[in-house]
Amino acid sequence: MRFDRRTAVITGGAIGFGRAFARALVAEGASVVIADVDVEMAERTAAELVDAGGKAIAVAATLPIPIGWTPLSRRRSNGSAVSTL
Repeated sequence: MRFDRRTAVITGGAIGFGRAFARALVAEGASVVIADVDVEMAERTAAELVDAGGKAIAVAATLPIPIGWTPLSRRRSNGSAVSTL
């Protein structure tokens, strides 16, 4: 499989797109760490992945907003969109 012997840490992995990414990575052989502020939901997601034959754990994640941080949804001063991975 494409991600055998790889581990992915997925912040916000308990629900939505993060959960979908976790499922896709596990399907490709990765082990995943589900990091989320909602620990109960992260644990449920990890348990579902393990029950389906994957390797997953849940961890509590609190990501403080640094001083001077600008939301990525804002545009650059030249009007172009901000791109992230």
